[in-house]
Amino acid sequence: MISKKAKAVYKALEMINFKSQMNFDNPRRAKIRRIPLLLNFENEIEHFKIMDRDVYNLYPDDFRTKKHVMFFHGGGYANEASINHYVMISKFINMAHCVITFVEYPLVPESDVLQALDMALIAYKEQLSRFPEHQFTFMGDSAGGGLALALAMQVRDLEMRAPEKLILFSPWLDVTMTHPDIPQADAKDLILNLESLHEVGLKYANGLPLEDYRVSPIYGDLSNLGEILVFYGSDEVFRPDCEKFANMDPIDGTSITAIEYEMMQHDWVVMPIPEQQQALREAVDFLNEALRID
Repeated sequence: MISKKAKAVYKALEMINFKSQMNFDNPRRAKIRRIPLLLNFENEIEHFKIMDRDVYNLYPDDFRTKKHVMFFHGGGYANEASINHYVMISKFINMAHCVITFVEYPLVPESDVLQALDMALIAYKEQLSRFPEHQFTFMGDSAGGGLALALAMQVRDLEMRAPEKLILFSPWLDVTMTHPDIPQADAKDLILNLESLHEVGLKYANGLPLEDYRVSPIYGDLSNLGEILVFYGSDEVFRPDCEKFANMDPIDGTSITAIEYEMMQHDWVVMPIPEQQQALREAVDFLNEALRID
């Protein structure tokens, strides 16, 4: 049963016709990038730059933890992280007692998929070097979920030390958006605009085939990626591709667990609703179980 707060949020989105306003032609850019004040109160923060992009290490009270999450935010590969992303991450850190590396990767239209992956890979290499004893997880929402999966595949192909697991919230797995059930799913989605997704996907690929695994990781070699947990809503446009991903034939070295949230819209995990808390608790349980941590 959907919560009253979620119903109110979705009703508001419908009333203002949010979907028609969702486009990536003029992505938000802050004149001065500052991590929200909330996190300065809640967590110890370390800031550094990679490829002139911001990266933050956020630490829990328990500095002895070996749990370390590399997080990649959503935003259609074009928008910077929102305040909701930081609030969600702050909650996750303190629920999971983990370190989070928050990666503000290069964005469209200034950059493309190759630059985003290059920067993400450098960030991961640096964290591996600094914290060799840590157990790493890749996590992302929406476009960031697609990037996290593509990065895991690249790490495997480079024969680097792989993350222990992946946590993907409403991931954008297929930029082609050609699944036959997408038009029906699009009719239920109150947030994402299919036309804008097509346009920004082409910019992100920047000449690469849309079926290239770096752009659309669902088309790549999914073997030997470890444990993957996928969350998606029943009423979001990415549902068909998430279902396809979850129901693939057994894959060597990869275990995919999917959790569908009934009546949830795209990326509800960044919304201040009870269903966010529920999904985060399930993600934390998966993190701890996979790492064999009591």
